[in-house]
Amino acid sequence: MSQRWDELLRRDHEVIERVFAAMEAGFARSGGPSEDQVGLLVEFLGGYADRCHNQKEEQHLFPLLEARGVPRHGGPLAVMLQEHERAQALLARLVPAGEVYARGDRSALPELRETFDEYAALCKDHYWKENDILYPLALRVLDDADAAAVVRGIEAVEASLGPDTRSRYYRMAESIIA
Repeated sequence: MSQRWDELLRRDHEVIERVFAAMEAGFARSGGPSEDQVGLLVEFLGGYADRCHNQKEEQHLFPLLEARGVPRHGGPLAVMLQEHERAQALLARLVPAGEVYARGDRSALPELRETFDEYAALCKDHYWKENDILYPLALRVLDDADAAAVVRGIEAVEASLGPDTRSRYYRMAESIIA
């Protein structure tokens, strides 16, 4: 039996939050995180948190919720979409700072840390809203066929990003955490 859509998305949240915790510890160390860790972070957040995880929701979960009567403008879907946009804007600042830092230019540390802190705080709050408000709502309004369609959509998004996307990025996360 395949996993439920909500279990897959919640697992993404857990992995991303573990990456946040590891990076928070890295920023707390004297000298900051390693260049390699930051290089992986930039790739992981841009490639997985944004282009993969958020797209699973935006392309497959959110449209089905809207089709089942959850309004896109106002309410939880509007909040989720606004927060995805805010996260993308923060990534647009975080990625260049992270790339500079990963090349060994430690002068990027203050901007990197400030932007990372803001991004991580936004995402942690966002994941709480999804886990505790949106997903329970979705479980009430989506039927079994809808749930199966969301799982197929999740698999399609992952497949569009290359072979073994989830396991590849989860291994990357473990390298960041290590």
